[in-house]
Amino acid sequence: KSVEVTGVLAKDVNAVGSRAQVSKMTVNDTSANLAANFNALLKQQNKIDTVTQSTKTDMSLTGSQFKGGTSLLAKFDSGDYTVNLKNVLAGDAGDLASNSKVKDIQVTDSGLNIGRNFDALSGSTITKITQASLKDSISISADQYTSGTTTLAKMTAGSYALAITGYTYTTANDLTTLTSNAAIKTVSPV
Repeated sequence: KSVEVTGVLAKDVNAVGSRAQVSKMTVNDTSANLAANFNALLKQQNKIDTVTQSTKTDMSLTGSQFKGGTSLLAKFDSGDYTVNLKNVLAGDAGDLASNSKVKDIQVTDSGLNIGRNFDALSGSTITKITQASLKDSISISADQYTSGTTTLAKMTAGSYALAITGYTYTTANDLTTLTSNAAIKTVSPV
């Protein structure tokens, strides 16, 4: 005999969902508890019929949880939810920034990937950019450096390394001004 269970708390989803006789369940919990137990919800999403947030606040998820959980998230109050995302890859940030459900994005990626996606990281929902390792510098052009002040301001201070390419300077003072930024490790002139 199959059973439908209602009002399941997020922390109990695995225990309830793993029972063979449970065919369907509805989950009801706070946004914070739903986010904290999101991986368990993902594991049991085929048995979850609906998810109700007893208090609606932005849920904090990783970029991969959000991308992998679109079917599950559609069950949250009929799609009425918002999220703050952390550990988002630079290549995903631009697309995620255009999603109205996403209120805040924190990017963590390699210097190589941040450099490749630098122009897409200027969106207002992208609030923090962290270079995962200083092993490889964030390579950007002189034009990107000059026009990308908004994006550069989102970088974790003291925790990134830049390589500027195609820089044209007319005086030694121009180069001194540029290299006074401790994050700049190399400057390649035109």
